[in-house]
Amino acid sequence: VYKVRHKEDNQLYAIKRSLTKFRGKSDRDEKLKEVRFHETLTTHRNILKIIHAWEERERLYIQTELCESNLLDYSAEHQITQPMIWHFLYQISQALDFLHSLDYVHMDVKPENILITNDGILKLCDFGIVHDLRSPSTLARDGDARYLAFEVLSGTVSTAADVFSLGLAAFELISDFDLPINGDLWTAIRELKLPLEITSVLTDIELKELLFRMIHPNYKQRPTAKDVLDSLMIREEICHVKSPFAFNQQKHEQTISVTSDTNSPANHGCRTPIKNPKRPPNYAGYHEEHSDEEIRQIAIHHHSQLTPPPPPPIPTDPLRIRLFPDDSDGNTNNNHIYSRKSPIKLKFDSSGAED
Repeated sequence: VYKVRHKEDNQLYAIKRSLTKFRGKSDRDEKLKEVRFHETLTTHRNILKIIHAWEERERLYIQTELCESNLLDYSAEHQITQPMIWHFLYQISQALDFLHSLDYVHMDVKPENILITNDGILKLCDFGIVHDLRSPSTLARDGDARYLAFEVLSGTVSTAADVFSLGLAAFELISDFDLPINGDLWTAIRELKLPLEITSVLTDIELKELLFRMIHPNYKQRPTAKDVLDSLMIREEICHVKSPFAFNQQKHEQTISVTSDTNSPANHGCRTPIKNPKRPPNYAGYHEEHSDEEIRQIAIHHHSQLTPPPPPPIPTDPLRIRLFPDDSDGNTNNNHIYSRKSPIKLKFDSSGAED
């Protein structure tokens, strides 16, 4: 995942490149389906917003709003307090209530799939295994076993599975206890036999009771996401206080500058930066431009094309994007789709890893 700044609007975004190429048509279709589905949900404040998406060289690229961290990494560096758990439940329950109202089950609610913006807004992401309750014939896929509700193993899938995962994630965050992936302890937790390392840190009785109800062995006895919200709305400190997850300091950014070599025969597509930010890669079609600021610039048209492009000679793949050298009169030809009018200025942290 790369942290980028758009040259036109000067806003920061994130661009995620798929780690591997499409394994085939079915793999490609599945990934594009996930993007299209995710795009229908991004109006909600607590769901990660997709800006644009495209595919290039058999990889999927997704441009989203920028988040500073995920909750798993955040909890490794910050002490999670009980008031923070209230905020966590309040924000993610809103996302789940919205998702469940559309008859979808996320199936993989966990700290790693919850992102945090600079101002502390929590964003649910990763909709790759969402289950549609309106299609009972569709086989549900299991999420992370550490947060999986027991009844899912027997094929019973409902919105209560997400509530279970959310409650167990809250227990994990407050106690810093590593949840088991299987074994006797895995089963014991789903029988409400939680180790003292998890329960002893909870001094807020109201919070403790709510979390135990959320992970109840009988899924019919669990509160819905809306029930959780209703129990939280009366808490003034949650609804009207700034999120405790807000970041106070911006991360230092290292950057590099690269411009397109229009004389190169390989300038028809952009390439993604390597992890090491100290020097730009020797990509065909680009040459290094030395500057004091060292800003890496790679031309990427900021457009999501979800409908097939015109007939040949232009390929008919959806989410297709092409680039070409700047044209003084702004004209295009049959071999290109877009002019490079809106390049993105890529800035990224030296610690940023490819996802």
